[in-house]
Amino acid sequence: MDLQNCRFVIMVTMWCWWLPWADGLQHRVGDSIWSIPLTEDFYTNWSSTQSFQIGDTLVFEFQSDFHNVIQVSRREYQGCTADNPFQSFQVGPVTVPLVEEGVYYFICSVANYCVLGQKVSVAVHRCSAVPPSLPPSPSPPLLPPSSLRPAVVTSVITENLTRESSVLLLSKRSSGGSVLVIVLGYVFLICVVVFSFLLL
Repeated sequence: MDLQNCRFVIMVTMWCWWLPWADGLQHRVGDSIWSIPLTEDFYTNWSSTQSFQIGDTLVFEFQSDFHNVIQVSRREYQGCTADNPFQSFQVGPVTVPLVEEGVYYFICSVANYCVLGQKVSVAVHRCSAVPPSLPPSPSPPLLPPSSLRPAVVTSVITENLTRESSVLLLSKRSSGGSVLVIVLGYVFLICVVVFSFLLL
């Protein structure tokens, strides 16, 4: 493999390694605007059909003058009160990152909107990087010191990284993605290209 092909393989491998960790899913709460639902269990039903993992985000889209988003405890969620909120968002839209495992509770504290069903709880789970059904990748072959030329070492490293990135790509959930993540991905790719040229 010539040096140009090695650089290309390294860039593709680095991009494939970075992509699965780029972002989580972005959940638009209720798959519509955050407002008083037609039925009291609308948001509960929506939440039960979703899978929330660490790294995902919730997006609450609402009119700031008429609604808000308050993160509360379970007790306050059940009683539709917001005496000791964890977070309060008065201006929409709001994006809330799900940064740890557990149950998050959100209500609207305007008038009696919470009692009318404008509340949602989401159970966030830890995600696994590699599905348990996949076998571990074998370790790289040991090469005698005399055969350690940069092209050989690079191909061994990229072969193993490519194998592991395919496993990671298999475990990635599909997502809508975001412009920021795409831009950061391209910046990362450009850095890899520049770094590979500096190695010459």
